[in-house]
Amino acid sequence: MTVPSLPAQLSNSYGNIANALGAVKQQQQGQKGSVGMKLAQPYRSQPIGLQQARAMFDPSQFFTMLRQHGVKA
Repeated sequence: MTVPSLPAQLSNSYGNIANALGAVKQQQQGQKGSVGMKLAQPYRSQPIGLQQARAMFDPSQFFTMLRQHGVKA
C-alpha cells in the first residue's frame, strides 16, 4: 500500500504555517510604524538627608549582620 496524499498534506500544512507566519509578520510591521516602542528610563535615585539616613540606620541589625558573616571585634 502506498499513500500518495501524505506528501501533499505535508506540503499543504507547511504552506499554511508559512502563510500564518507571513500574516503575523505583516501585523507586527504595521504596529511598528504606528505605535513605536517606548524605551525605559534609567532609574535615578533620590538623595536623602542625613536625618533621614540616621532614622533608617539600625546599628543593632548592622552589627548583628557583621557578626553573622564572621567579623569579630
